[in-house]
Amino acid sequence: MLFVAVCVLHTQGPAQSSASSNIYAAVVQAYSAVKTSQINFGDFSTGSEGGMLVLAPQGKLSVNGSIVTLNEIHKPASYYVVGDKETVFSITLPESPATLINNSGSKTLLVSNWESALGANNDKDRLTDGVHTVYVGATLEVGSPADELTGTYTGMYTVTFDFN
Repeated sequence: MLFVAVCVLHTQGPAQSSASSNIYAAVVQAYSAVKTSQINFGDFSTGSEGGMLVLAPQGKLSVNGSIVTLNEIHKPASYYVVGDKETVFSITLPESPATLINNSGSKTLLVSNWESALGANNDKDRLTDGVHTVYVGATLEVGSPADELTGTYTGMYTVTFDFN
């Protein structure tokens, strides 16, 4: 008698093990500066000789020459600066004058002597709470009535904010 032994081997698949792990991600605010108001020298008359309107970043308007201001609408530009708390930032103001063009397109005025509430170009400030409002003023050079300057003038300029 022949005896056959059958062995059945039961094999298992590969062994497995699981582990859990934490995931970390930090979303930080993008560094940005958004214009919240534009420079406005208000309404004025040239007077007999013209002159300059000096708009400080703090909002005070000074008149040099014969210019007569006609309202209190003047205001500096303002920028809302956002970033991480305690980030140091600086502002770079234009080095050249900006040209304002009369809506009729025939006359121009110049804006120069840019100034920020931070002081001279590249002065630094800190985003203590992650935000800061920066004000920018400038000087508007106004010709005499002989220059026939009547009208509304607009123009552009660029400021740059650097975050360190």
